[in-house]
Order: sequence, then C-alpha cells, then structure tokens
Amino acid sequence: MVSAFVTQWFLGSAILLCAWGQAPVGEAKKLPGQPQAGEAKRVKVTVVVILANKYWHVVDPQLKLIAEEIRKSYPTYLGFTLASMDWKSLAVDEKSNFPLVENTLVQVVIHKPADKTNMVCLAITPPWQKEILYRSICGKFLPVVTRFDTKEYCPPPAVILALALASSRQSTSALAATTLVTQCRSCDRLILAIRVQPCNGK
Repeated sequence: MVSAFVTQWFLGSAILLCAWGQAPVGEAKKLPGQPQAGEAKRVKVTVVVILANKYWHVVDPQLKLIAEEIRKSYPTYLGFTLASMDWKSLAVDEKSNFPLVENTLVQVVIHKPADKTNMVCLAITPPWQKEILYRSICGKFLPVVTRFDTKEYCPPPAVILALALASSRQSTSALAATTLVTQCRSCDRLILAIRVQPCNGK
C-alpha cells in the first residue's frame, strides 16, 4: 500500500498555495467556496508519518523516491523511516487530528474537494506551526517538512559501535563507549505526506 503511494506522489504531486492562501492565517474561516453540486460530501484523507535523520544512510525501501526528492531541498538528510500511516473520512470543512510521534498531532481540514481540474484545497496545522493553506493535486501525496524534531537519542549505529567497544578488552574501552553514547545523541525531523481522495473521473 505504501509502495503505491510513492509512485502516485512523484507522477505529478505539487505544492501550491491556494489562490486565497495569502490571506492571514486567522481568516481561514472566511475562505470562499462551499461544496457544489456533484462534489463529494466526504473525502478520504491519508497521512503518512516519516522521520528523517542526518546520521544514518538507511532508507526504508518504500521511501526511496521520497528520500531522493526531499534531498533536493534538504541534502543533509540521510536516513528515512516510515513511522506510521493513517486515514480518515472527513466532511468538507471538518477539522480532524491525526496522531504523529511523541504525543504530537497534525490538524487537517479540507476546504474544497476535487474541482473540475482535480485540484483540492486543504489546510494543515503541524506541531509548533500555525495553519498552512495548500492547493494540491487530488490523489497525489503532498510532502510537508515540518519544524518538529524528536527528542534526542543515541542512533542505532552508535549504539552498535559502543557495544563493540564495551566488549573489547582494552583498558579504555568502557570510557570510549560511554563517551560515544554521550556525544552521539541526535534527533529526527518529522515529515508528513498527505493525500486527498476521491478524484473526479474515478
């Protein structure tokens, strides 16, 4: 299922501000355009949670294309992990929270489902950020690199090396292992991929 979204995403995803997206965030409720005749009364929203890091060249096979695309703008990110994926059926203008990591949430609201050109308008509120308005292609995953970093922890490669050092018989091994674990602490960056369905003609 996740493999399928990668292909769909990169065949034509786009991140564009809604035509009215330049208005202040606080005016989101004034956005024009209620659902018109023929538009779906409910839409399916899928949220994929990804963690990116700068210390380990390990990429989930299902996220290979995502990693390549994100590195174009964020070349320092090396590893990508698929943390979770969830979906909900929402009414237009219905706000809903999706769980992320470390007890954080992202709020999603669909202001306009797919129009005649299969464009959708949505707003999201990631952790530590204000509401962001987007216009995106229906059925394609919208990538969002948030400002949220996870708590610091010791990366798996460093843990493996520290265990190897600790098990060696050298007199300074224990000290070296402790120092490594102390100095290697790092964190991951939260990235979201959001898709809205159904689309016209499908």
